[in-house]
Amino acid sequence: MTGCIFLVVGCSGSGAVSPLSPTKASQADSSTTSDSDVVYWSSFPVTFSMTDALNGVCLVSKKNGWACGDNGAVLHYDGDTWTKIDTGLAKNENFMAVAFANETEGWIVGSHGAILHYTNGTWNQDQSPTQELLYSLVVTQAKTVWAVGANGTLLTYNGISWGKIGALSSSAGATVIDDIYSIGMSSQNDGWAVGNRGLILRYDGQKWQTYAASPSTEKLNSVSVINDVQAWIVGAYGTILRYNGTAWNKMSSAFSGFDLYQVFMKSDDDGWASGQDGTLIYYDGSRWISHQKPEGKPSLNSLCFYKDLGFIVGQNGTILKFQPNGEMAKISFLFKGTVAKNPTKSNPFWTLTYTLMNQSPKASPLVTYELPIPKGFEPFQPTP
Repeated sequence: MTGCIFLVVGCSGSGAVSPLSPTKASQADSSTTSDSDVVYWSSFPVTFSMTDALNGVCLVSKKNGWACGDNGAVLHYDGDTWTKIDTGLAKNENFMAVAFANETEGWIVGSHGAILHYTNGTWNQDQSPTQELLYSLVVTQAKTVWAVGANGTLLTYNGISWGKIGALSSSAGATVIDDIYSIGMSSQNDGWAVGNRGLILRYDGQKWQTYAASPSTEKLNSVSVINDVQAWIVGAYGTILRYNGTAWNKMSSAFSGFDLYQVFMKSDDDGWASGQDGTLIYYDGSRWISHQKPEGKPSLNSLCFYKDLGFIVGQNGTILKFQPNGEMAKISFLFKGTVAKNPTKSNPFWTLTYTLMNQSPKASPLVTYELPIPKGFEPFQPTP
């Protein structure tokens, strides 16, 4: 799954819930707290009920966005609200990604090779050269469209029809058969795609070929390409890779307990990644910082930005909106006092027990308080 790209028109998103099963789904969640005191993402209210997963999201402008999901779900954003759209097409398919070239043309891809094509306000279904599940797509400035999917599926759209090509293995010259989960392009002649078992593919303008020196063997779920010499990849077990123009390197990660489903880099020092059980992290140029998880901890499958407007979509129809300035995280404490022991003739003293409990999901680094002695509980002063 991939996000908006600065040198490429359009956005794309890809789901990771069905094809990319969580690697540690039964593990206890120990990351309920965040490193930041500011909450940047909050639930976006909608007027409709939705339980299907949303797997892809794209923003064409601040007043035009699209999202797609399971069971043929398609949503449209008009600058104020998200609305369900009945395309009447492929209603039983799970849509995994959406990408737009401009306001009037875009695509959605999904299960069984389904490809929906939007032109001038109307959705139609393109003839697909595959029955494989398609996970991700991207549109270049020249309006060349690429889509990737299961079993090494790699499709391209030339403006008239879709064609299937093969990615080559650099070691033996064979065709790649691993699942490809995400694709990103920095220009018409330069791009990356990633997939299962640490698969990384490079496009040089003529052919797709494996990058032999992949530093990971994990599922690589998403690539975000900033330019020809800057790109990021995230994947299973909190895997984070960074491209420096010469090689891909594995970054240290504090999020190994959770799969990361998508990364979106606005620049090399400003980006977000989302994933399993509400995992949401931010890159500030020097480190990845955990963000407070949304209520219910739904899987967050796709995210996208248009300038300072951002949306995340995920499990059970979850939609989160980015707040540019954020708001301070709220912390709720419970302070309770109980009488543990009443005074007696032989021991004329009160014994009190006080409990201080943080009831919010965020940890507080410092708490100070003063406890005045209640009236009637003053220290006992025996008469000589």
